[in-house]
Amino acid sequence: MGSLLNDFTDYRLATRKNALRVCAVLQIANCGSLTAVNGFEKAVSNRANWKFGLPFSEISRYFNSVSYALYSQIDWVFRMSDQKTTKRPIVSSRHLADGEGWEASEVEYGLIIAYNAFSRWMTRCMAAAGNSKLTPLEILVLHNVNHRSRDKRLNDICFLLNIEDTHTVNYALRKLMKMELLTSEKRGKEVFYSTSTEGEALCEQYREVRERCFLDGLSHLDLTGDEMREIAASLRTLSGQYDQASRAASSL
Repeated sequence: MGSLLNDFTDYRLATRKNALRVCAVLQIANCGSLTAVNGFEKAVSNRANWKFGLPFSEISRYFNSVSYALYSQIDWVFRMSDQKTTKRPIVSSRHLADGEGWEASEVEYGLIIAYNAFSRWMTRCMAAAGNSKLTPLEILVLHNVNHRSRDKRLNDICFLLNIEDTHTVNYALRKLMKMELLTSEKRGKEVFYSTSTEGEALCEQYREVRERCFLDGLSHLDLTGDEMREIAASLRTLSGQYDQASRAASSL
């Protein structure tokens, strides 16, 4: 009991709400029921009055107004916050986060969830724009072909999107042409692709949904345009490191 009261003193919480929460923690740790109030009324009252100027009657009323389940949850939160241990890495593969350079595993986990979130966003945004039948890769290909209104070859698209498996992009191109979102023109041995009128209109509708649903919310983040560009540059640099590592792994 004495150690808990010392912990209570050390928390130095300045609001009435948090003071009452700490008192709830003391009550649970002593007995787990409201009868514990009588057992340490004097100790808690002295401590509370000294730090916060709260009469014991107010503390008692708070005990009676909150369920035991909430007490238990508050107790757990305070116990966890009081542990002075090293933060655990936030990763998806703990066996890869051992030893030196474990921070890279946190970056990789961030990349994984960001990519999956981005993929989900693209399909939802495109569905809101009027086409729910496109996969994330097909959406990327459509936007890339529409990029700067320049005709592009299969190799150009794969290079810009950093995609090694050209057959996946080739399949996406055929599907987009079948949906009349792209047109093609053969020039010598090369086939050049461009967006059709329907494809350009769909890209424009996508842009409008993106501005309304994504960019409006993005403005609430504490990030400037220059900071976002720095993040983008870091991601491109990191992709180069992974490409180099891929070549090294292929030589093993």
